[in-house]
Amino acid sequence: MSRKKLPKRRLKRRERPPDPQTELERAFGLHCRGKIAEAELIYSRLFELGRPSAILAHLRGRTAVELGNLDFALELLTLATRLDSASDEAFNDLGNVLQELGRPDEACAAYRRAVEINPHSDMACKNLGLVLKELGRSEEAREVFQQAIRSQPNDAKTYFHLGLLFRDQGDLKQAAAMFEDAIRLRPEMPDAHQALCAVLRQDGRDMDLEQAFQHWIQCDPDNPVAAHMAAAMKGMQVPSRASDGYVQSVFDEFAATFDQHLAELEYHLPERIGELLSRVYQDRSQNLTVLDAGCGTGLCGVILRPWARCLDGVDLSSRMIEQAKEKLIYDHLVKAELGEFLAERLSQYDLIIAADTLNYFGDLLPVLLAAHAALKTDGRLLFSLESHPAAGEPFRLNPNGRYSHSPGHVLKLLQASGYELEASNEVILRQEAHAPVLGLLILVRRSSNSALTVEMR
Repeated sequence: MSRKKLPKRRLKRRERPPDPQTELERAFGLHCRGKIAEAELIYSRLFELGRPSAILAHLRGRTAVELGNLDFALELLTLATRLDSASDEAFNDLGNVLQELGRPDEACAAYRRAVEINPHSDMACKNLGLVLKELGRSEEAREVFQQAIRSQPNDAKTYFHLGLLFRDQGDLKQAAAMFEDAIRLRPEMPDAHQALCAVLRQDGRDMDLEQAFQHWIQCDPDNPVAAHMAAAMKGMQVPSRASDGYVQSVFDEFAATFDQHLAELEYHLPERIGELLSRVYQDRSQNLTVLDAGCGTGLCGVILRPWARCLDGVDLSSRMIEQAKEKLIYDHLVKAELGEFLAERLSQYDLIIAADTLNYFGDLLPVLLAAHAALKTDGRLLFSLESHPAAGEPFRLNPNGRYSHSPGHVLKLLQASGYELEASNEVILRQEAHAPVLGLLILVRRSSNSALTVEMR
């Protein structure tokens, strides 16, 4: 009897584990293509193998930053610098995370170590200079920026930051020279153009300022700030109001330091508004529906809150809105153009405040009519204006980019728009170039029986 042959058993081949170096390279490729979550998954698996390398810890630290996990990023980048104490890039990234976490002294130490390792690291030099400037160590910051320029003489950003430092120290001529160098290297750099024009105006160099604006327009013809300010300098083809783009750009730029800047200019308009409202609304429990038009960072909102049952704020600058939110005083905050906002809220407000807002309108008629429609019967509008004495000139666009108005013409406009005048006070709005900026604080009431007689152009 013959024996049957048994079938041969096929042995399952054991798969080799992936090569860690190959996996690291694959993860890095995903990382570079912006596939952060996929890269992090591979990095985490490699970590589980034990004994991560410095480069793995560094790369995973970067993904943690990009995924918003700063505490984990700090842990990983600290590990990376321990595993490789000669990596300037790891120390620079560590400094960035410490700075984001609000630990500038430790960030300064990390950046300084990066520069010690690689004196030619322009990124670490710039970061060190910026954090030294933040810490008030201006002379050290200047030396670091100058070192960065010697190392990378074609880096426009470093010239720009050094220019800001000179500006803050009051050396306007050196600041202008640095901004000019930045523009020479990067003609399309709007921040440098804007900063140059600002210091030239502050230094009283009007001829240079006009040339700077013309150069800015040549380099960036669609820039709203350049177009607006060039019109202000030349006094020709004056727009009826500042463009939305101009207002957004200017106030987004200054939002973070706006309150401090106005304090330095002795800006007391919110207090003057509070004093006037106290005379009109003696009972602070009026339960008014109030609009802070052009609310900015909320300086007036703090004053208005006691009278308001509902306090709304509107502004074109998203960064100003962000600052206002932090004060926790508004019921609603909206990013919008003022005229469009008012047009959607008919007969809604008891009181509208426009502090330093109508300075960006030349022709006041459209916004006055829009405010009239948004007020309840007998509602009030309180606003400030910069004034000028020329009776035959309804408004003018000044070199500072703001409009000033003829008081007589404004009063005629108010009457034609259906308002009754309750107060018109001369005030000092702020100090500018060591001189007072004169203006008006005007309170009007929407007339309950007046017909509009708008014929003024």
